[in-house]
Amino acid sequence: MPVKRFLRFYLPFLLLGVIILVGLCLAFPGCADMPILDPPPGEEAPPGSAAVAFGPYLTSADGRQPMFRFIANRRVVAGLQNLDRSDRRVNRQGAFSLFHTLAIPEIDSAQPQRYQLWLDDQSGGVYRLQGLPPYGQAVTLAFAGGQADPERLQATGVNLRLVAPQATVFVSPPFAGELPERSEDWSSRFLGPLGNVIDFGPLWFVPGSGLPAQLYPEHNDEGGYWKRDVGVIRLIAIDARAFSFPSSTQAVLARLERDLDPQRRQRAWTVVVLSRPAFDARVGDGRILEALGDRLETGGVDLVIAGGGQGYLRTRPFSVSGVGGTRYIALADQPASSLPEPREYVAALSNQPHVAGLWADEGNLEWRVIGPGGVPLDSLTLDYDRRPLEASLSKWDILVDAQASLTLQKELLRLTRQAARAVPNPSANLLLPLYFVNPST
Repeated sequence: MPVKRFLRFYLPFLLLGVIILVGLCLAFPGCADMPILDPPPGEEAPPGSAAVAFGPYLTSADGRQPMFRFIANRRVVAGLQNLDRSDRRVNRQGAFSLFHTLAIPEIDSAQPQRYQLWLDDQSGGVYRLQGLPPYGQAVTLAFAGGQADPERLQATGVNLRLVAPQATVFVSPPFAGELPERSEDWSSRFLGPLGNVIDFGPLWFVPGSGLPAQLYPEHNDEGGYWKRDVGVIRLIAIDARAFSFPSSTQAVLARLERDLDPQRRQRAWTVVVLSRPAFDARVGDGRILEALGDRLETGGVDLVIAGGGQGYLRTRPFSVSGVGGTRYIALADQPASSLPEPREYVAALSNQPHVAGLWADEGNLEWRVIGPGGVPLDSLTLDYDRRPLEASLSKWDILVDAQASLTLQKELLRLTRQAARAVPNPSANLLLPLYFVNPST
């Protein structure tokens, strides 16, 4: 039969030709430019143009591999394609959903690369993404308070673009009052006013921020504590509410002591973020300082940055040994209408809305605070190889002035006796172990 003869002699050649054609398509970039992103069996993509409703934004649980997240205006299958790779294939596909998380395993830290977002078979835009710098390299971070007011969030977004950060840390919960019940409402109230959030690098939030698990799952089981190593900075964030209970206090302090490097075996800066300020414009928080004791100063912490302040505040440095020192900084959620007269430990004070930028390399750290319209409010430059500084005032004296608790006063007495044993002939201003150093900075 002619049909049987045709199938017997020609069908194998036809199949071989199809296999060769598919192989050629996979080998050349042009054939893979348009991905095939079909919905799961039994589901159909709804009509109408697909688009990004909120975001996109980046998160990163370990400070290395970022996650590309967004909310679509309808349920879609999403893919992300690196346009600067030779194969230009879609490297990840999301589920048929509104909420999407796409991993970017091959993101380059040396230079930005272009990524094409696909929503079903439609373009969702092209984005320039860059990985965080590895250990030892210079880094730029931004810090902002939790500002749920749309106008202030919009102004915050403008100033964050002036900082041009590689990652952004929100140092207090975005919403001081009642949290939005729906993830879409959370996104519209927070991500919407900030604008193109992808410009701010991965978003990191201090623990205890009440983030919807659907939007920020990596922040939802960290026990009030997380650590990131990025560039030349070790960043440690703590939910200050942990210091309200003995068991959680001990758990946090154990992790903190493990992560601090008092001998500075690695040439890096250490920054601690708190959800509530240890020092505010009016008084120090005895409960936080009582729990922390002198761990931050002896652990080599350079800056302590907190949210929830009553205006912007930066203290003069505290030191145990008279070398270096730890500076406490408070960023405001809602700046106070007026501020008290600055106390003796205050180096800078402002009630203007603000965001802050931190630029660091192996030798220097620069801290700058930006107010409305990009006006500078405060700046500080630190030298890693700083000289020993002469001690002056005691941090614990401030807490006694603030009517510290009886437990804390007993701790002060213990520290005083310990310091007296360590110093053969202590002078009058060296009876307590923690001091202000270099009062002019």
